[in-house]
Amino acid sequence: MEVEQEGHLPFVDLSLCRQSYRITAGIHRKKSHTLKYSNFSSNRPRAEQLGIIKSMLHRAHSLCDEEEGHKDDEIKLLSHAFISSDYEPKDVDRIIGSYVFDKPNNDTDAEQRTDTLCIPYVRGASDRLRKQLAKEGVNVVFRKGQTLGKYLMNGGPPKNNMRKNVVYKIPCDTCSFCYIGETSQWFDEREVQHKRSMKNCDTNNGIYMHILKHPDHVIAWDKATMLDYDRNYYARRMKESLYIDIFSKTGTMNLEDGMQKNQCWNAILPILRGEVSEKIRR
Repeated sequence: MEVEQEGHLPFVDLSLCRQSYRITAGIHRKKSHTLKYSNFSSNRPRAEQLGIIKSMLHRAHSLCDEEEGHKDDEIKLLSHAFISSDYEPKDVDRIIGSYVFDKPNNDTDAEQRTDTLCIPYVRGASDRLRKQLAKEGVNVVFRKGQTLGKYLMNGGPPKNNMRKNVVYKIPCDTCSFCYIGETSQWFDEREVQHKRSMKNCDTNNGIYMHILKHPDHVIAWDKATMLDYDRNYYARRMKESLYIDIFSKTGTMNLEDGMQKNQCWNAILPILRGEVSEKIRR
């Protein structure tokens, strides 16, 4: 492995620098690294938040050389990074000051626990529950709970049209308008129904009414996309209504606004519009 003279060779987390008489090691970070870890206000157990500092200290002690001051520089950098992420300075200083490298694990209680319970984390309540169950020999592991964004826009859109229980978009190839719909059927069957409605001049069909107003426009059936998926009928209707609001900025062919919802949903529409734009871009 070649190392450039007075340069750095990064691999994984390690950066090597060849001096005149030896090779020194330090932590490597990409230029795009923001030094942002977990903000202390995020919904995580306090012990887990402080454990992030300990893990980063362990990496610094494991990889950095003391002789060239790399270790001290790295620890100072970590201190500033976590304090800027809303960690209490006294907690950061205490952990850094009391940290012991290769500290033996004396947690015999955790080793004796044979049962494990995985639950969503709720600040305060989950911490108390963990302590109570630890006395009974049960180890508690926290997982991320349901979020509003995951409930409304869960996952990426399906990759093909052979899906059911979806919210879909059919665009106009001539203008920016699109039709937003939902169906529990296979989408290709629903697409056939739309085409049949156009052939039968069904005035209750938004796509037909768009073509009736603009006879020279062409529907881009081949560009139809699946926006979302949900087996629950009411959740799917709510998503359809939200997508109609989101795409109303560029125009929709829908004759109705979808499921009625409280006006409070309007407050998060700009956020959802950004999420959808990013999802479609990917």
